[in-house]
Amino acid sequence: MDARLLERFWPEFYARNIPVVVTGGMDEWAAMGMWTPSYFRDLLVGMEHPLRETDDEIEYAFVNHTKRVMSVSDYIDALDKELLEGSRQPYFGNIPIASPDTTCWFAPIRDHFAFPDVLRDRVGEELRLWIGGRGQRSTIHNDSNHGFNAQVYGRKTFVLFPPEEHQYLYTMRISDDTWVSQVEWADPDLSVHPEYSKATGMEVTLEVGEMLYIPAFWWHSARAESVAININIWIFTPDIGKWIQ
Repeated sequence: MDARLLERFWPEFYARNIPVVVTGGMDEWAAMGMWTPSYFRDLLVGMEHPLRETDDEIEYAFVNHTKRVMSVSDYIDALDKELLEGSRQPYFGNIPIASPDTTCWFAPIRDHFAFPDVLRDRVGEELRLWIGGRGQRSTIHNDSNHGFNAQVYGRKTFVLFPPEEHQYLYTMRISDDTWVSQVEWADPDLSVHPEYSKATGMEVTLEVGEMLYIPAFWWHSARAESVAININIWIFTPDIGKWIQ
């Protein structure tokens, strides 16, 4: 969907609960061409922050749910130069940029982007930053709010499944508001998860300058095809509540 056709968003995608890739909507963002690993390395000099021990969210969710405090600048420098050791790397992802402990660091980037204002009934929003290396991957999970995920640097592949496909995804509840799948979609073990073969979804690779609209409760997972920088927004609307399966 071209940015010039965003007026079609409400009837064709939001009302029908369908994901869509938006092209052209980031062309005027200052972040484009500016947000590189070296930019954030320099911006975040001195910042110490808890990073996930692994950039494999399946491992993080089910095996190693720990974090360690690291120099973010040193981490990004090593990530960019491919100096990090081990089969899995730490991960600077799911970072709220407006929380009390991060807002001072990210104040300079707040005017670098502007997500399309297409949800008429929005009552709030939350922004998150994601910086990770090639091979970083998330679980198949869902979010209880509508959102856009913008590819500012690098490439990411997303798989998406409609909410009703949960019966084939072997989902489990790991917190009050978090459901995740036990299936590794890129290499599923059908001897363990045979029903997954019945799941019907879609796959898309986001290139730089593209953003993906993910409706609330759609199951999705992402895998970084390179060092990648993404910014996403969750949009709060009054009709969204907690989903109890």
